[in-house]
Amino acid sequence: HDNILQFYGASVNANPPFIVSRFMKNGSLSQYLHHHSNVPKPPLVYGIYLGMLYLHSKDIVHGDLKPVNVLIDDTGNSCIADFGLSQIRANATSKAIVTVKNVMGTLRYMSPEHMKGKLGKPSDVYSFAMTTYEVFLLTILIFIIHNFSQGLHRSSTISLYSRCKPWIYDRR
Repeated sequence: HDNILQFYGASVNANPPFIVSRFMKNGSLSQYLHHHSNVPKPPLVYGIYLGMLYLHSKDIVHGDLKPVNVLIDDTGNSCIADFGLSQIRANATSKAIVTVKNVMGTLRYMSPEHMKGKLGKPSDVYSFAMTTYEVFLLTILIFIIHNFSQGLHRSSTISLYSRCKPWIYDRR
């Protein structure tokens, strides 16, 4: 599938073991957006959606969908990668949820049920939604947070120091 990273092979006898996949010179979605902030975002997100839909049609739950696990090819196409936490569900329904012993993943992208050890296709949908949210809003949020923190730092520094005794802030 065009939105799943191609897997060529692996060597388990090497030290350390390694996998071989298609080289993605644009790196992760996070890196790509950092260097190409004006790129149209809907096609990137749509590619992730198509990849997730394909995985789910094969009863595969990714389990760790997030911007760093989506790679961008030469043409700007999104490819889902890093299947280390994936689960294959034999005869699973679209709502099948399996209990996992060790909850792993990145909290920011984990669904509430995943945090409780229940992993299923709905967990991937939640992670996809959080990824989409970040793709469209992260640039705006970084700008707002940066400007807010700069303003907060300037105003709080002045107001805090104006209330301090001179001998406190003179020793910095």
